[in-house]
Order: sequence, then C-alpha cells, then structure tokens
Amino acid sequence: MAPVVQCMGLTKTYGRKIALNQINLNLERGRIIGLLGPNGSGKTTLIKKLLAEALGDTRVVLIENEFGEIGIDGGFLKEAGIDPQEIYDLQENMEWTWEKFEEMCQKVAADTDNDGVIDRYAMANFNAVLYPLAVYSNGGEFIGKDENGNLYNALESDATMEALNWALDMLGKYEMTYPEDAAWDYWITAYINGEACFMADEAYRAGQMEDMKDDFGFVCFPMGPRMDDYTNAWMNNPVVIPACYDEEKAWKLAFAYNLWTEVVPGYTVEEAFKSNYYKSFRDTESVDLTIARLETNGFLTYHTLVPGLDLGPDLFWALNKDNTPAQQAETIRPVWAAYLEEINK
Repeated sequence: MAPVVQCMGLTKTYGRKIALNQINLNLERGRIIGLLGPNGSGKTTLIKKLLAEALGDTRVVLIENEFGEIGIDGGFLKEAGIDPQEIYDLQENMEWTWEKFEEMCQKVAADTDNDGVIDRYAMANFNAVLYPLAVYSNGGEFIGKDENGNLYNALESDATMEALNWALDMLGKYEMTYPEDAAWDYWITAYINGEACFMADEAYRAGQMEDMKDDFGFVCFPMGPRMDDYTNAWMNNPVVIPACYDEEKAWKLAFAYNLWTEVVPGYTVEEAFKSNYYKSFRDTESVDLTIARLETNGFLTYHTLVPGLDLGPDLFWALNKDNTPAQQAETIRPVWAAYLEEINK
C-alpha cells in the first residue's frame, strides 16, 4: 500500500538551531499516529512542514499545549539556607513575585570552590518556555483578540515588553553556562543532575524525574508587577479540521470533539486528576497548592491561531543583549502585520 504521507531527509533549521534533522516518514492510510516529544523538540515544526506540503494554501489551525510554571530543586535550596516550604508559603500568601524570585536566585547562585566563577546556578531553562511564562505572568500577550473577534499584534504592549526585558535580564544574570557540545535540551539534564535550582517547564516533566537525586517541587510562575494573581496559558493538543469540509460539517466535527474532550456537567474528575499527579511529584504541595490553582487560573492565547507566526524563530531565539525585545518587535512588525491581515479576512 502506498503511503499517504512520505518524507525523506526532512530538515528544518532556524539560524544555528536545528529543529528537524533528517526526518524519514512513511505513514500508511488508516493508521493512527502519535507524535510525542518534549517542548521544543520540533513536533509543531514537523506538522507545519507536512501540512504545507500536503495542503498548500489551505488554511489550518494548530493548537498546542502550554501549561508550565517553575520547578524547584529542594536540595539546592537547602544548601543555600532556604527552606523549600518558604516558597509555597510565599505563593499562598500571594507574595511570590518577580522580586522574590530574583532574591531566591541571588541566594542560590554561588562560587562554591572560590575560583571566581559561579558553579552553583540559579536557573536552567529553555527560553521558548521562560519568555512566554514571563509575559503571561505580567498580564501580557503576543497576539490579542478585540471585541470584534479580530486578532492584533500585542507584542509591543507595555506589559509584554516589560516581561520580555525582565526575562532577558534574568537569563543574563542567573542562567547556567552550558557546555559547548551540549544537546539542545541539556537544560533538562542539568536540572535533573542538580546543576541548577529553578527550571520553568510544564507539569508533565515531573514524570521524567524519577531518577533525580534531590527532592523537587512545583510552584506557580511568580507574579509580575502588573498582576495580582498567578496565571498560566491554557491550550490543547494539536487539532486540525481541514478546509475540505464545508462549514456545516466542520461545526459538527468541532461539536463532536468538544463532547469527547469536555468534562460531563455535574461530574468531577478532580480526585482522579490529582492522583495521577501525586505519582509524579514528591510532595503534596505541588499538586494541592500549585496544579490545583493552575486548573482554575488560566487563560487562552491566540498566537498559535496565526498561520506562519512562530514565536521561537520570530522572537525568542533572536533576543540578546545586542538585540532587545523592542528592536526585534520592530523587525518583525511588518511580517506579523501580513500574517494578521490574512487571518482577519
């Protein structure tokens, strides 16, 4: 049987970053395929490349999962003289802020062998996770939606610019120095090995830390100065309704999907949801105090609705001390304007 999807040596790079490296696929008709991988491993890039080849100018929507906050290394904190419970207390007292987070980073980072070089790092992150969480924690957005349902560029809003500048500054001060030959996802290895104390990531990551020597916990991303509560972005796994369906059938498909995925009214799955997370975390606070809050304190984002827009190569990977968020926003402004003009038609 001839494959319905076939590719050989599929490669995609963004500057020096390799997103897809010599991917070979042969997918037969009638098969259900799962695409698994950590955040930033190239899942969305692969889907977009395949869709671009298969559907050409047909408009599709990709909706991704993004549900992440801050992981904390309990052993690291204790070495720095900090009781891990203190962060949970700050969170519950609504005092877990950017300022408090930086205070913790200052206490944790140290030159333990007195050679003049920091060797106990405060943070190990993937900036494609850290930057958006910083933006959301300050009430910012990348793409907004107005009262008429039109999407607009919110990148240059005060809240978003303030958050991106803060995150860039924190990365410069407290992010660990990675080995030159390190894998693209070395930040995960570094955190598990106890080389850094804090890591911004998604809740599912806890299930991959069974071999971590230090105890670890999970707290909300700290609040920015424009917020009075913690928040996170709610999105879902990739879902596509091809444009080959007419409007009536597309709505029926969407309705059926909602019936399948939404919780039945009057039925609660809270205890089942908690029990699954209890298996991954080593403390109850991560689930009872943090994840339970994230289940109710989220909001929708819109940037993944815009065909062509990709926050990684468009924005995050271009930011550095010589190319500020404001400079990069100006660079991509006309490109995003074209994307938005097309989707708002």
